[in-house]
Amino acid sequence: GAGSFSHFWAVGAPGLVVHSTDDAVNWTEFTPPGFTAAQLSALEFEGVAFADFKNGIFIANAVYVDANGDRHPNGHAFAHHDLGSTVTWTDIGSTSYGDALELRDVEVHDKVAYIVGEVRSANPPIGVLLTSTFNGTSSWSAPIVVATVPLCTVGIDPEVLEPILEEVEVDPAGLVWIGGDCGRVWSWTSGGGLVDHKTNTDSTVRGMSFYGPSAGYFAAQRATRTGHAIIEIH
Repeated sequence: GAGSFSHFWAVGAPGLVVHSTDDAVNWTEFTPPGFTAAQLSALEFEGVAFADFKNGIFIANAVYVDANGDRHPNGHAFAHHDLGSTVTWTDIGSTSYGDALELRDVEVHDKVAYIVGEVRSANPPIGVLLTSTFNGTSSWSAPIVVATVPLCTVGIDPEVLEPILEEVEVDPAGLVWIGGDCGRVWSWTSGGGLVDHKTNTDSTVRGMSFYGPSAGYFAAQRATRTGHAIIEIH
């Protein structure tokens, strides 16, 4: 995610946060205030997006693996605020799903953060779209669920867990798009809810990029296959 035209951020696992202040030429590792190395390494960062140069959201999962090898994710959204001389990180919380929510991606547009994730422990499992609103100065509201989608069950290998929702993007017209398993893609508005769009693939949507209103590309790949798909929508 880009904080400004010259500042860039990148995240990963375990606990990796790096920052560049010279157009991505040089990178330095960033340790959030109040975190020990052990605490940071326990987090799997999935995404970062900024509202402006000083304020952004980092999403991560603290994953516990039990004795049976099952993963138990605990999603966190951290608000980053740069005060100039110091930086603050605030956990703005998850939702009523609590520790069961796993976060996958985040995008910020017009002071609203759009976050996608999933709740595997729900019956049936669901993908969720959440929003958090920036107050314009220093803080974000706690994420709230604004839409849910069901787990795809068609042609799925039960031994291979594909993300129910993997990607969220906002096109140049401000329309929110989400994508995930079975090649499923939806657009979303606060007034109209979710609208389904056909992609002609059953592979998991793993990337989206838009060059115009409702016009762009989806990258898709399924864990049980070696091939991939690039789909254009317009």
